[in-house]
Amino acid sequence: MKIPQDLKASEIIRKKLEAENGKATVFTLNGKPCKIWADLNAQKFKSNKLPSNACFTYQIFDGIVEFLLLKGGEAPKGNGRNYKLGYGYGKCNEHTAVRTE
Repeated sequence: MKIPQDLKASEIIRKKLEAENGKATVFTLNGKPCKIWADLNAQKFKSNKLPSNACFTYQIFDGIVEFLLLKGGEAPKGNGRNYKLGYGYGKCNEHTAVRTE
């Protein structure tokens, strides 16, 4: 199924962030605040919960949506910060949602 551009998660999030002057606060699964902001050309975003040199394109959200659709709508949260891919007794593997790069 091909998702129209204006319905893609990347485009929805980019537009919402743009509507908030490039800055927003979202909340982690634990309810902790997480600040995100658009980079200068609004093609990528940064967060105070990620390394200072990390900058991600909005398309990462499209990949997450595709993964969740393949998994029937949900997947366990992985723990890529503490475990390498494939280690940690299932805490970070191909069945969990976690950024590994």
